[in-house]
Amino acid sequence: MIRRLSTHLLILSSTVAAYLARTEQQRRALHDDRDRGDALGTAMIAVGLVAIAIIVIAILRDRATEIARNICTSTDQAECRP
Repeated sequence: MIRRLSTHLLILSSTVAAYLARTEQQRRALHDDRDRGDALGTAMIAVGLVAIAIIVIAILRDRATEIARNICTSTDQAECRP
């Protein structure tokens, strides 16, 4: 489930970034006299990095929870084997 959500999030962020880049190019073509820098691109990179960090943390947390569930705390090893 987390992988599916992360894939959807990455596709969505890529689509939004492509759309914003296209609109930025169109805006620059119309208003070529002023240069405002690359603030939009920098903001999109920052948002993308935060989204990737959230996805990585969620995946690591899911894996750690799965590993923790498989740890046997019984003193008798015969009870631990499935």
